[in-house]
Amino acid sequence: MKTFLERDSASSSFAEALRFTLQWEGGYVNHPMDKGGPTNKGVTQIIYDAFRR
Repeated sequence: MKTFLERDSASSSFAEALRFTLQWEGGYVNHPMDKGGPTNKGVTQIIYDAFRR
């Protein structure tokens, strides 16, 4: 039986992209030379804060 993410085309594409991204993105990083600032699994703190509003 397929999951919802596998049944819905857009969700399936998202699930595939998420699997790919998480394969390359590690955990929390805050490297001083990275202009993006603190990042966790490819999501910057700035983007996360904007999403939470």
